[in-house]
Amino acid sequence: MINAKSPLWQASEAALRIIEHPGTRIASDGARALFVMVLACSLGAVRVRSQQNPRGTGTRQNQTNIESDKLDSNAQDQNLRKPEEDKTNSPGAGVHLAPTAMTFPETMVGNTSAVKTVTLTIDGAALTMGAVVINNGEFSVSSSTCTGTVAAHSNCAIEIKFKPTQIGAQKGLLTITDSDKSSPQMVTLVGNGTSPASLSPSTTTFDTEVNGATSPQKTITLTNHSDSTITGMSGGIGGTNAADFALIPESECAGSLEAHASCTFTVTFTPSAREAETGELSVIGSGGAQTAQLRGNGAGMKITGSLAFGAVTNPGTKIQSVTVKNGGAMPVAVGSPAISGSNDASFGIVPYSAGPPVYSTCTNGVVILAKGQSCTISVRFTPAAGSGKASNATLNTYESDGTTPNTVAISGTN
Repeated sequence: MINAKSPLWQASEAALRIIEHPGTRIASDGARALFVMVLACSLGAVRVRSQQNPRGTGTRQNQTNIESDKLDSNAQDQNLRKPEEDKTNSPGAGVHLAPTAMTFPETMVGNTSAVKTVTLTIDGAALTMGAVVINNGEFSVSSSTCTGTVAAHSNCAIEIKFKPTQIGAQKGLLTITDSDKSSPQMVTLVGNGTSPASLSPSTTTFDTEVNGATSPQKTITLTNHSDSTITGMSGGIGGTNAADFALIPESECAGSLEAHASCTFTVTFTPSAREAETGELSVIGSGGAQTAQLRGNGAGMKITGSLAFGAVTNPGTKIQSVTVKNGGAMPVAVGSPAISGSNDASFGIVPYSAGPPVYSTCTNGVVILAKGQSCTISVRFTPAAGSGKASNATLNTYESDGTTPNTVAISGTN
């Protein structure tokens, strides 16, 4: 609707008055034309404003980010756009291509794929070759016999290679111009660049550590599998409990990594809570981003010793003990130990004995360890009948306010 107070409305009213005034009939035709023009302009202006903001004066949706995302996702698809009329291999063409589409295998960034060949078969008169162009620099012509003049009823070949410089899907269009009426001929190209590097192991698990104490160092290896140097490398730790994991400053992975070389990151764990903790080592560079998971468990107490029994002859029995020590500042109540994961009754907790020998002092009633105090848990191994059988299990011990058990692997054979 036109605003009655707008200049355009007022001009329209003036034009009408000119038409209707008795002393101005001589100019009525001109005024009528003026009125029609003014009214048309008014309606046009309203229509334009309506199209510009169809929802009135309310806030319009911000299209910037959406359009930017679409541009990113469609950028490679644009490389495959052909002219409205693609005459490649059209009826009556004097030259035919095979294939008209190429998909390269996944290729690490910095490496070069095996070549793929496009063959031009000349069915008629000799062919005068023009330009051979690819619109994506990740693909290139390795070699070509399609140059100059190609004899009638013969063929020539163009070899294409794929050498990605970035991770992700790549698309391109090979365009061949020549003297045939089907020119230009086109071939679609598709490839995918993959990360040239990896971190090993993908998950690093630290032994249970007393709160505030720092674990022994563990190393994570970064390997460059490609034929090119990885540059701009840097590493860092993130994740839920990032502050409790640390990179040793002397870690050698920094700056660049030569082709087919390796380097290591050194990480430590200093828990701040009596629970399972997680983090993530991230490495970025020209080879993309790699990650490795970090896991550890904080506790007030720590178990030392081994429950690897080795070989025990049936019906013999062997007993081994581990020591539980409170390394924290506050007293810790030791929960009842238990064995899990055993597929037979070969392993068992030895009841408390004042000795000699002394066994399982951690099971002598309710055991509360003050700072620095310790007790023992004794486990027996009585293998089943037979020979050469391996048995495995896990000793689980909880502390007073812990939610994750302290564990020790148990193993033995008969």
